[in-house]
Amino acid sequence: MRSHPRSRSAFTLIELLVVIAIIAILIGLLLPAVQKVREAASRMKCSNNLKQLGLAAFSYEGAMSKFPPGVNLPYTTAVASGQSAGPVFPGQYMSLFEALLPYIEQQNLYNQLNFTTGQYGNALGQTSPAATIVQTYLCPSDTAPKQTTYTNGGKTYYFGANTYGGNPGVVGFYTTSMDQTGIFFINSSVTITGITDGTSNTFMFGERNRLDPTYDRIYGGGTAGAFGQRSGWAWSNNLPGFDYLFGAVQTINWVMPTNLTSDPGYVNEDQRFSVYGSQHTNGANFCFADGSVRYLTNSVPVLILQELSTRANGEVIDASQY
Repeated sequence: MRSHPRSRSAFTLIELLVVIAIIAILIGLLLPAVQKVREAASRMKCSNNLKQLGLAAFSYEGAMSKFPPGVNLPYTTAVASGQSAGPVFPGQYMSLFEALLPYIEQQNLYNQLNFTTGQYGNALGQTSPAATIVQTYLCPSDTAPKQTTYTNGGKTYYFGANTYGGNPGVVGFYTTSMDQTGIFFINSSVTITGITDGTSNTFMFGERNRLDPTYDRIYGGGTAGAFGQRSGWAWSNNLPGFDYLFGAVQTINWVMPTNLTSDPGYVNEDQRFSVYGSQHTNGANFCFADGSVRYLTNSVPVLILQELSTRANGEVIDASQY
């Protein structure tokens, strides 16, 4: 008679520990790979968002014979050259990203906006039109709040946040320093023929890293995410550099120095709002005025960034420089 086979013994403690160690090593090897795949996907989605913004701006230019104003104000205001131009649309407050809504398949949202009610008239309440989160305006890698708030006179106004901003020139903030050498600025009406430096050598849109711990500490009283609150695609006041007009006064991803304890004269704050950046690795995406999207690294010299920010200064730039 055939004997019954002996049953297999259970794992010993040492074998179990070896298996756990192997699993831990595999996880350690796989996790960075998974993170890299996710970041690559986010960066591609970000690039596509910027491509859509470029196409929207060209569609607007085709329909209106000029690019949308960086912000339309029903009055003039002080800028670096003295005074801004008068309104493109008299009597209206309109941000760059409000103007582009119909061209990114957001006509219904655009129709809900009232452009005669002031700088944040469309933002009263968490479900107000201006509070809408528009995914095309947000980079997937941006971890800052997707909705921002502003309280004034006992009322809280809500805004959908934005990662991306238009190119106003080298300086986008503070308003009295805005040089208006780019494509989008206060009451601007730039045409494609006005980009004489070449559309392939001129920024149209870029992104901003909305995280800055030093800013949070100094200007937010230590409130984490205070810098990220300085965004809102529907703001339409005379400080658009806070929200969606950037600049190139420092290198990509420059942040306020960590050793700062104060900021006399708002010097560092003014620079921080005129900087491109992202939460991608070592660089940021840009949409150029020819519609192409390119990734520029943090090592691109600030002088090159400034030359790419002007539309008609006559610089000759070789693509190998960036």
